Formats: sequence, structure tokens, C-alpha cells
Amino acid sequence: MRFGIFDHMEFRSGSLAELYEERLRMLEFADEAGFWCYHKAEHHFIPLDAAPSGTVFLAAASQRTKRIRLGSLVLLLPFYEPLRLIEEVCMLDHLSNGRLEIGIGKGISPAEHSLWGEDPETARERFEEAFEILRTGLAKPTLVSLAITMYSKTSLSHIDRCRNHSLASGTQVTSITQESIALTPSQEDLLKQSRMLCRIIGRSLSNLKPTGILAC
Repeated sequence: MRFGIFDHMEFRSGSLAELYEERLRMLEFADEAGFWCYHKAEHHFIPLDAAPSGTVFLAAASQRTKRIRLGSLVLLLPFYEPLRLIEEVCMLDHLSNGRLEIGIGKGISPAEHSLWGEDPETARERFEEAFEILRTGLAKPTLVSLAITMYSKTSLSHIDRCRNHSLASGTQVTSITQESIALTPSQEDLLKQSRMLCRIIGRSLSNLKPTGILAC
């Protein structure tokens, strides 16, 4: 049997800085005590969650712990730009030295979707679209190749955000060529001008799996 922690991080009193530090100290104790995993919930615009950017908090927790696994329960996919989220997942995996657990969902509160300016009735559709991009991205050798695949019919304006990130293991530097991803000549020229080389760094995310697809 394994024991974990599920945390909304409710805001009660005092300062947010004090609350964050208390939680990080708690995680240090949990890490020493042998807890298996810490799972952070995600809510927005309500006192139930004083740390709505779970990836930022987990990044901080990764630097204060050594063994305990760190998880999202859940990342609310309709509220994320998928490519940016893939970058953050990649970074967290490296920062935590492979201790990252990913849980995803669409969000159960219609009010939170409305406050984001989105129609709650489209939450499932937006979740499924973002999830497909997330799964595709984690299976790609580099984020640049995913960005080109997604935007090749429109523009390459989003590709800069993906440079120098990778989801594959190894240490070599690879260039993006027309043969490898079937770029148009104009796109290939743009890539050459930008010198967009993807450095493949660190460990592999090939075994990283979501902890669950939770409709919450």
C-alpha cells in the first residue's frame, strides 16, 4: 500500500507567501516520511485554490524534495494553450528528475469556464482537442516538429516558443529538414534563417503516462 497527499491548497488567512512556504515545508516532511506522491488540484477564481498555477508550484516543490512524486490532479486542459503546456510538462519532468505524474481533466465547475470567457457547454470539445495535441506532442521527438505539423498550413509564428525543448533522450543536436517533416521551401528557408536547432537533452518522456483522464 502506498500513501499520498491530495491538496486543494485552500486560502484561509495570512499571506500567500506564508501559505506557499508552509506547503513546501510540509512536502519536505512528507518526502522524508516516505509518502509516495503529492497531488495538486487546480481551480480558478475561488478561495478553494490559492495556487491555481499548479505547474509553477510543482516546480518549486521539485527543488525542495528528492523522492516524493509530484502530480497534477488535474490539469484543466480547456484552459491551456497545448503547446505551452507540453513545454511545461517537459520542464517539470527534468526539474523533478522523472518524478512527475500527470492527471488531466476538463473542469467540473461551469463558473470557472465562464470566468475564463469560455462556454461551459464546449468544455468537453476543448478538452478532447487539447488532449489530442498533448498526446501527439509527448510522442513527437521534438516540440518544433509538432509545431510545424500544427501550423504548416497557417503560419510559423508559434514555433519560436518551442525551440530548445525536447521530449526525447540523447545528447546530439538535430536540425529540422524538409525531408524529415516535409516543409514547404518557404518554411524551410524561414527555419534556416532562424537557425532553429533542437537540442535533445536529458532523460526520455517516452514512458510518461497520464495518471488518469478525469472529467472533473
